[in-house]
Amino acid sequence: MTTNSSEALTNSHHLSHLTAPVLTHASSSTTIAYYNRDQDRLNNNTDAGTVDYGRQYPLLPNQNGFTSDMSTTRSLHNLQLNTNSYSHNDQNDIFEDAVENLNDDIGDATRSLPASTGAGAMTEKVVDLTQGLIDGAHIMKLIFQNRLNEALVLAKDQYVSTRLIEQRNLMDDMEATLQSLRQTIHLAKKRETYRSWISSALTGTKQVMGEYELHAKLVYAEALLLQALLMFIQDQGLFSFLSGALKIKECHDAFLKLAKNNDPSKFSTPLLHEHFDSGVRMGNGAFNLMIASLPQRIIKYLEFAGFSGDKEYGLQELEKSSKSNGIRAPLSALFLLGYHTFAGQILGNGEGDVELAHNLTENYLRIYPNSYMFLVFRARLQTLRCHLNEGISTYEQAISSQNDWRNLHHISHWEILWCRVLLHEWNEAAKMADILLNESSWSKATYCYLLATFLFEANKEVASEDIIKLYNRVPGLKIRLAGKSIPMEKYAIKKCEQFQVQKWLFLPALELVYIMNGFYILYHNEKQMRKTLDIVNRGLENLKATHTNDAFFADSLGTGYLLRGVILFFLHHYDEALEALDEVLSLTKQFEEKSYLPPNALLEKGLIYTAMKQNQKASECLHKALNDHKDYQLESRLHFRANAALWSLKQMDAQARKESKKSGSSNKKTSDTRC
Repeated sequence: MTTNSSEALTNSHHLSHLTAPVLTHASSSTTIAYYNRDQDRLNNNTDAGTVDYGRQYPLLPNQNGFTSDMSTTRSLHNLQLNTNSYSHNDQNDIFEDAVENLNDDIGDATRSLPASTGAGAMTEKVVDLTQGLIDGAHIMKLIFQNRLNEALVLAKDQYVSTRLIEQRNLMDDMEATLQSLRQTIHLAKKRETYRSWISSALTGTKQVMGEYELHAKLVYAEALLLQALLMFIQDQGLFSFLSGALKIKECHDAFLKLAKNNDPSKFSTPLLHEHFDSGVRMGNGAFNLMIASLPQRIIKYLEFAGFSGDKEYGLQELEKSSKSNGIRAPLSALFLLGYHTFAGQILGNGEGDVELAHNLTENYLRIYPNSYMFLVFRARLQTLRCHLNEGISTYEQAISSQNDWRNLHHISHWEILWCRVLLHEWNEAAKMADILLNESSWSKATYCYLLATFLFEANKEVASEDIIKLYNRVPGLKIRLAGKSIPMEKYAIKKCEQFQVQKWLFLPALELVYIMNGFYILYHNEKQMRKTLDIVNRGLENLKATHTNDAFFADSLGTGYLLRGVILFFLHHYDEALEALDEVLSLTKQFEEKSYLPPNALLEKGLIYTAMKQNQKASECLHKALNDHKDYQLESRLHFRANAALWSLKQMDAQARKESKKSGSSNKKTSDTRC
């Protein structure tokens, strides 16, 4: 079975940096797990050179002596030791200390952890619950003021178990985060009062959790959810998924129990209840939204495990939490913004409440005017409205707003890259890809493919020697997560194989725009959309005139018709769009094995029929896209989009029935009045 978390992770990998500090308040203690992907190039990284269109030069050190993207964890380690020196041996000791118990079972979280004097040691103070929440809110405030290192030091001084590691790769990051979550679970479990079921049965009384225990239980549920998600990301196999699902079920049950205890009368002060209420709503909202957004083939396994998700309820709960004064309100806002501006756009079909996202962003920017995180969302919203130059300017403002954690800049670099692509500014897009290739370790194969592609477009689709070198370099940069390939890397490598055979690709940058759902942005600018359609039409003419003998001529032709169909759809030329997509389907037997073109043509036909309000035809096409094709490239992305489209159809049908019922009731009332 092809699963979806890896694809989702790949598509939204830069977004995850926005919530890199995971703050959880376990009653009397706080755990910060720093989840960072971009540190491995500082040691043993052969690709940490500046690529100048095919050539490599070593990165120049900055004024602090490190490369341009200094390891965040190094700087934090220095802060912890109160010294400006950095020892490689110390760093290794920290890393070993962080992972020494990684293979422990979940049950180990409830036992005492071994004592440690290293950087990862558990430190615990017993403090007043109210004071602990106030301190936690202050730490949160520092984070949104871009005072990230101060926040970490304050948390460490107050309560904290802090895991400071030089992360060499993504799997190490997740392992370290899991270890911190185990510590959080351990601390939360310590606050849970032991209850004997025998005494309860004999006395007939139902024991009630106190406010301290309720807050600890909330942290416990949050940590379980994060832990299950990370374990699934580590291994996307069916067994791993079912195992993770059972843990999520435990988390789900915990949140339901917490919701039943969400009563102001159970708390000694309104402040304690408000913090608890925001957390319960955030947990229930996030849980329901995530589960409901999964493809149907995953949901059926979750239903087997005994639970499901409600998207509307999840969004409502997150919105209520985000507008509260609770400690988790900003985190709920980030979750909502991430869904409306990234997940709903990239893994959906342009879904997302942009107006709500705009209001949330501007409200929080009034509180934190220079917050990197909220500036990024302002820029993203400008981008979604196709105000691309404004978006670029705001992303640059976000970059200049903080330098504590430089890897956060990569979110902005990634987004600027796509703004440049939509503007057809290929050289500028190549500069961003070059920065990411050298400074980010997430997916160097993807970055290298992007760099080669944008240079290929800038060079009028003529492959220079440097471009050929870059395309040839991509396969050697691929990585595997828990033995699984990243879908986007598999796609890039397949395109490189085609390039190596024919030394040419058909409009590869515009194909990437389609894959990233960029046309949902571009349609706001009709002039730019028509300009793009002209490029596709000229490309098809050139293809038929000069490339009919290419090894992958049919695949190139199908790509051209798919692009043409999608653009015509956004220009509201529905009949022409359907004709172009039918051309794609007519070439199905000529495509390379496991081509993503036929199922995506069916998906786009389903979306067109939805726009034409021909819901039955739309449903048929969408189900064909889901069921008639298997094991093709970027399959998970299609399943997310098709699932979102079917959900929209369901909502449309429900609304139509509601209006019909209302109309019938109104007609009956009118008839009765006439009588």
